Parts: sequence; structure tokens; C-alpha cells
Amino acid sequence: MVSQLVLTKRYHPATREFLRRAAALGEVRGARSCYLHGGFLGGELATAWRLEHGALLDLGPHLIDLLDEAVGPVVSIRGTGDPRRWIELTCEHANGAVSQASVSGAVRLPGVRTRIELFGTENELVYDTAGIDHEECWPVLRREFAAAVRAGRSGALDAARGLRLQELLTRALD
Repeated sequence: MVSQLVLTKRYHPATREFLRRAAALGEVRGARSCYLHGGFLGGELATAWRLEHGALLDLGPHLIDLLDEAVGPVVSIRGTGDPRRWIELTCEHANGAVSQASVSGAVRLPGVRTRIELFGTENELVYDTAGIDHEECWPVLRREFAAAVRAGRSGALDAARGLRLQELLTRALD
């Protein structure tokens, strides 16, 4: 069976360029990141599921996935705060780096803010989704899913990746 996660940001060319540059970066020692918006305050994103479970389960997988890929595998994660309002995550990575992630869908902002800053032995590397066209993700996702189906095997963003992210999110709430 073929599986493919819809971690939409991973299918955007700007995200792929960031991850390529992160892999080529020198030693990453720390990172700051956020995924913030006001969608849970009202409108079509303020669904019962999101209001009950909050941003950690909705936005968290996207941000943790990117940190895990850009900084290195997350080996420890701790969360503090209320996922329905604001949650702060501290991740320790296999390479010794530490990252922070701020996640909320309940803050008033002019638009979605997704940002990752990597710091280490080389110049900082910044990923910011401000100004990118989110619609560029969908053709890539459809093309890669069709290719996976034709080949009969999943890509890197498969059910195993989803399980890993779910385990990390569960640990963040412990």
C-alpha cells in the first residue's frame, strides 16, 4: 500500500531549497521557529476538532517535521503551555542541537507566520513562508503521489514518517 503525508510545506520549492541548504550547512547548534496564525479565532479554520485539540496536533506536525529534517532527528521533546492557546516546544536533536518551536492558531496576525532560523558554526539560515504562494505545493504533491502509486512504493513522507511525528507530539504532551 502506498502512503503519502500531506505536509504541504514540504512540497513547496522554497521549502525544498531551505532543506537542501540546511543539509549543506555546517554544524547547527540551535534553532528558533514558529508556526502562528489566527485561524482558530473564527472562520472556516475554527473547526470543532481544532478548537478542542489546538495547534499542536494541527500545526505541530508541519513544524516538527521541518525541524527534524533541517536540524537533525529529534530525540527529546518537551512542551509547555496550552495547545488551544499557545504551546512552546523544546527539542533536543541527535547532533546535540536544541531548538524552540512556538505554535498557536489563536493569535491575531495579519497572515500566517512560519519561520525557522538555524544557528551554528556557519552563517545563519532563515526559512520564512511570508510571500510564498502556497498553491505551488499542490502540483508537486499530486505529481509525487501519482509517481508513488505507479511505482508501488511510498516516498519519504509515508506512514512511518507520520507515526514518528505522532510519537513526538505525544511525548511533547507528557
